[in-house]
Amino acid sequence: MTAPHPRLSISALCSWTWSFEQDLEMWSDLGVHHVGLAAWKLDAFGHDAAVSALRERNIKASCVVAGGFDLRQPDTWDEARQGLLRCMETAVALEAPCIYTTTGRTTGALWYEVLDTFARVHDEGTLRFDIWFRDSHMSAERDETVLHEYTTHGSGDRDGRTLRDISSEARVLPWRECIGAVESRTWLAGRSIAGLRQSIRAEFTGTHTCTHLNDTLRSLEDLPALARALHTR
Repeated sequence: MTAPHPRLSISALCSWTWSFEQDLEMWSDLGVHHVGLAAWKLDAFGHDAAVSALRERNIKASCVVAGGFDLRQPDTWDEARQGLLRCMETAVALEAPCIYTTTGRTTGALWYEVLDTFARVHDEGTLRFDIWFRDSHMSAERDETVLHEYTTHGSGDRDGRTLRDISSEARVLPWRECIGAVESRTWLAGRSIAGLRQSIRAEFTGTHTCTHLNDTLRSLEDLPALARALHTR
């Protein structure tokens, strides 16, 4: 059999009724190295086990298809959110470039009303943060010179346990090389907030990071405490 093109990716949606085990056997037989994963198959097989099985076979994930939401049933949204977070963690573990989901079963209302409901699905389970960091120098003539200035935005789950997304912007930097450090914040998306200070200190090293941005990112470990304070109001 002719080897498949190295860029070919086969989606688990093509074998809708098959299990992950069946998909894995087919992908191995075909010799493909890029696949799209389906949440319900990962749930049945186990996300961690699936990650290990794919790594053993040198199969990479091109995307992860997460489950949708039943917009008519708000009492099911928390479980659906957790499923989405599991898919995000799996995507991060496999370095998948994208994950997608849908609005799921509609309410039967007008489109703009359905969109508002879908926005509530995510906002109700989301803790958003906005951080501004600046250090500056004041001369004897009381002239201020800004040395570093970063803004960092993102969100975590409502309990402050997992970072969902994060972005940083460098506004003032002392050297040209410093701008490359901004991309280091992408390493945190989908990761647990617990132990963040220690992991950043251990992993965020070298010229592709920045001491000042690292200090800002380490402060995110305080999110659970801030979330608890918000819950008690």
